[in-house]
Amino acid sequence: MAPMARVRPAFLRIFTSFSSFRNDNSSGQGRYAPGLCFTYRPLFTGYRRFKSSYHPDSGDSCGAVAISLDRPPARRRPDGSGPVRIGVMNMWILAVTLVKMAIGRPAHKRYPAVLTGHQKWLVSLDAILAERSWGHRHLALYPLKRINPLQSRVSLKTGWGVTSPESFHSTLQWLATEGHRMQMAPALGRPPVAWDFGRYVWIVRAGFAAGYVDEPGAWQLLGSAVAPVAQTYRSWQQFADDFVAGRELWMRSAGSEWSGTQEDTVSAARSLLDPANGESPWQQVPWETIYQVDQRIGRH
Repeated sequence: MAPMARVRPAFLRIFTSFSSFRNDNSSGQGRYAPGLCFTYRPLFTGYRRFKSSYHPDSGDSCGAVAISLDRPPARRRPDGSGPVRIGVMNMWILAVTLVKMAIGRPAHKRYPAVLTGHQKWLVSLDAILAERSWGHRHLALYPLKRINPLQSRVSLKTGWGVTSPESFHSTLQWLATEGHRMQMAPALGRPPVAWDFGRYVWIVRAGFAAGYVDEPGAWQLLGSAVAPVAQTYRSWQQFADDFVAGRELWMRSAGSEWSGTQEDTVSAARSLLDPANGESPWQQVPWETIYQVDQRIGRH
């Protein structure tokens, strides 16, 4: 079969899956529209069906693609029995996102600077979320391999209600000062700082990509994560354990709809912690780096 003949069914499968996606804002907050994400496999083998929705407080962006669907965000059947199936989506956003993923300008050419050890440590705090994303970029401030502001803006809007620099900063302020950790402390016996600050770092990086903060401002915001995280944990293993524990506890209130994604989260953490995984930022940047004199280390 000719290559182009095999491309067509792959895209048809994507559109079929899009048309059957259910829009259900189970958080009850009413101001967020769930996003949509998919896991990429090589083009000629097709795309795997979506594994999860995007819950507003999960930080589970599946990182790269969160497509904004119909509005209002939480339409339900007249009898209130359940979510309404959506058959129409904003196809131009999908088209732009896919094109950017394929042929957009490489991020490393626009941001070629090699980071210091402390900077690499900071951007690695969201590695579990990034690892679950297609098109993600580790060990860099810009979170994607290719420049795509629209993608980051849609992810922030659908996941966190962030649509401006003001809402961007207010969301970060909430995570830094409150988040979920104190509510979860009684159940876990400790506040899961990693759960809040892993998402905090993800939002900072996405906000930078979306244009809500400039590069110096993003590094200043990331610097706020050093003290609470470095003083709480002594290894990537401890950090990962608390992130996974926090997310598991959060899912108890989020509902079973997101239970499948916990397996992906655990798998991502396990991969990052694997000493044989030379691509893992946690293997390239030891936890102890943040306690040492800052310097440029390793490759970009």
